[in-house]
Amino acid sequence: MRFRIPRWVSMIITLLQLTQMVVGCWINIKAWQYKQNGETCQVTDENLKVSIAMYGTYFLLFAHFFLGSYIFKTKKTKKIE
Repeated sequence: MRFRIPRWVSMIITLLQLTQMVVGCWINIKAWQYKQNGETCQVTDENLKVSIAMYGTYFLLFAHFFLGSYIFKTKKTKKIE
């Protein structure tokens, strides 16, 4: 019993994941700016560095997947058995 998810649903899910990564980066950048302005922020500098690297890496991976799967899709060749 196989159920195939429509292509547009998969695209929306991946776009939402890309949006999540952008928002995560934005939040970390804002936290870093608050700390630079002397405001109180409970996030450590180490945590900010690691989390921006994580969100940035995930963004690149999801963007690569999205572009390869939905934008620049190549034709699959059939296996000869």
